[in-house]
Formats: sequence, C-alpha cells, structure tokens
Amino acid sequence: MKQLFLSIITIFILTSCSQQQNQTQEQPKVESASIAVNTVVCDMCSNAITEAVKKIDGVNSVNVNVDKKIATIEFLSTKTNLVSLEKAITDVGYDANDKKRNLDAYENLPGCCKTE
Repeated sequence: MKQLFLSIITIFILTSCSQQQNQTQEQPKVESASIAVNTVVCDMCSNAITEAVKKIDGVNSVNVNVDKKIATIEFLSTKTNLVSLEKAITDVGYDANDKKRNLDAYENLPGCCKTE
C-alpha cells in the first residue's frame, strides 16, 4: 500500500512538472513591426490608425510618429500578423507600406487628413 501511494505521488509530481514546463515554453512571442504610413499628416490621422489597430486581438501597443510617418506596433504573433495590421490601417483610409488605402474610407476622413 505504501509503495502504491509513493507511485501515485511520483506520477503526480512528474505530471505537474511537465505541465509547468509546457506552459513556460508556450509563452506567446511578442513581435514588433514598423509600418510606413506615408499618408499620415496630423494627430487625427494618428488617432484613427491607433484606434483601428488596437481593435485587433493580440495588439499590445501602437505608436504612430506623424513626423517620420511610421507606425510601430507590438503584437502577439500567435494572434495576428503584418497583413492584418496593414489591412486595419488601409481600411480606415491610409496607405500602409505598399498597400493602398480604402478609397471609400479615405473620402470619409476629415479634410485635414486628406493628402490629395
């Protein structure tokens, strides 16, 4: 009986250690992407992009530098990717890297946010 009890305790300990090790190894990877947003002209543009990108599951942070025309985004690679980030930006009316803006969304931007 004593040996059976020790066997059960040993199996429990080994299983617990194995599960903890798997949880540690499966930490989501945080990536950073810099996206060229060449059609950004003001803080309203920056806010619109920030709000759109933050809606994506897995996005940790968004920083749009209007002067440098770069959006820097930290995200979990297990939840989203560069293509989804670019699409969120183009869907609100701005170019993202080599992806062109959604023209309907662009038409709805405030006048100060339009480049043409």
